[in-house]
Amino acid sequence: MNSSIDSFFDIYIDFLNAYLQIHQTYKPFIRDWLNCSEAFPTSDETARYFTEFNRSKGLNFERIKCRMQSFGYKSILDSDGNSILCEEIKFTDLGSFLYYDFFHGIAQNYLPNRCKNCGKYFLIRGGWYYTYCDNPLADEPDKTCRNVGSKRSYEKKCKNDPIWQTYNRAYKAHYARYLKKKMTVSEFEEWSRFASEIRDRALAGKIAFEQYYADIRK
Repeated sequence: MNSSIDSFFDIYIDFLNAYLQIHQTYKPFIRDWLNCSEAFPTSDETARYFTEFNRSKGLNFERIKCRMQSFGYKSILDSDGNSILCEEIKFTDLGSFLYYDFFHGIAQNYLPNRCKNCGKYFLIRGGWYYTYCDNPLADEPDKTCRNVGSKRSYEKKCKNDPIWQTYNRAYKAHYARYLKKKMTVSEFEEWSRFASEIRDRALAGKIAFEQYYADIRK
């Protein structure tokens, strides 16, 4: 009985250690480094982020030791009945498995991110970067965060930020001109590029709001 109790608490302690590592190490690395530029990082950027994170944090990945009991390869059948060669690894604890799985996934071009709409974490595959996941909405199950997230974010910015509000009004006015044939397609596209550039300059504080307001309405 004592042996069973010891075994149970060993497993429970391993679980708690892994849980703390996720919140104290993995979470800030994902949030503040891997997704800092809201773009899929290159392999060079990922390596630099890893090095810089370990240098700047007291709780870093250098403190985590990945321990394996055994490593090998095994042939199994996929859902179509085809044979595939897979790694077969036995880990000593949950933290070791999470460490290997996390960085192995990054090496295979999987990037974890937190949805800006529902707050849940999801995986991005390849070079296509998304800030919203594909989870269905609680109040609208036929729609996903990705369907409505960008629109809601844009509407929120237009409501609360005078720069975005001015841009939105100017865009609607110029689009109306285009629909009424008072602007050609090329003229509207040229204005759209100009409006985006001057909006970004205003957001960066490189142009006064009064000048921005006057120029974008022309």
